[in-house]
Amino acid sequence: VSMDGSGSWTLLQDPEGSLRALDYDPVQNMVYFVSGGQKQIERISVDGGSRELLLSTGPDSLPEGLAVDWVNRKLYWTDGGSSSICCSNMNGQDTEVLISEKLLKPQAILVHPQAQKLFWTDVGSRPAVERSGLGGLGREVLVSAGLVTPSGLALDLSSQRLYWTDLTTGQIESARLDGSDRHTLTQNQVGRPFAVAVFEDSLWVSNWGDKQIYRLDKKTGLNPQRLLMETFALAPSLAQLCYCIVSIAFITNAVVPLAILCAISINIVPISNTTSPIAPLPHY
Repeated sequence: VSMDGSGSWTLLQDPEGSLRALDYDPVQNMVYFVSGGQKQIERISVDGGSRELLLSTGPDSLPEGLAVDWVNRKLYWTDGGSSSICCSNMNGQDTEVLISEKLLKPQAILVHPQAQKLFWTDVGSRPAVERSGLGGLGREVLVSAGLVTPSGLALDLSSQRLYWTDLTTGQIESARLDGSDRHTLTQNQVGRPFAVAVFEDSLWVSNWGDKQIYRLDKKTGLNPQRLLMETFALAPSLAQLCYCIVSIAFITNAVVPLAILCAISINIVPISNTTSPIAPLPHY
C-alpha cells in the first residue's frame, strides 16, 4: 500500500488467515513472514512469485514476532509456545535457541544491526520491554512499570528511540534505547493499539478495536489520521469474519516508499445488525 493508504494490492493471501508477523529484507527484496496456523516461517519476493518454506517451528510452538537482520543476514523470532527467542540464517538453517529462561510470552521483536542489539516485548505475567546482544547475552529489562500487554515494538534509527504499544492500556510510549527518557505519546486516542512501525516523521499504528490503521506524529502523538478505512473491514451486518493488522513493515528502497501489512483473520459474532462488530482481544 502507498504511504497515504491508497493503491493497495495483495502480495500473498493465506487461506487459513493466520499470518502472524512479517519483516522486509532490502538486500534481496524479500518479505519474510510467520504462518501461525502452519507454524512455519516463509518468504516471498516483493516482485511476486511462489512462497518459499524456510523452516517449521514445531507442533508445540507459537511463533509470534519476526525480525530480519539485513546486515548480518540472520532471522530472529519469538516463540510463545516454548517461551523462547530463536534465530537462524536467512535460509532457515542453523536454527538456535538464544533465550529460554525467564521468558513467559515473548511477542514483538526487532533487531538493531548497527548497535548489535535485539529488542523484544513480553506479554506474560511480568510484562516488559527487554534487550540483549545479538547472541542473547547481556540481557536487560528496559521498561516494566505500568505495562500490561506490550504488543507492538518499533525502532526509529534516525532518533535512536524505541516505540511500543500496549493493547490493554491503549498507550503508545517511547524511550531511548537504554529505556531512559520514557514518555507517553497517546493514551486511548488509537483505541487498542497493536502493531506499530515508524517511518520518517510518522508512526503507523493498527487498532485492534476498529481494524484500522492510524498515522500520527512520532514526536508528539498528535494529529492521528485514519488510513485504509475500507480495506480490511467487511459489512458490519453481514460479517462473520474480519481482519486486524498485526504487523507493519516498509519498503524504503523503492522509487516510491511502500508499506507492507500483515493481517490475521478473527472470528466474530455481530452484536446486532446495526452495531459494528469489535474483534476480541488476542488470547494471551
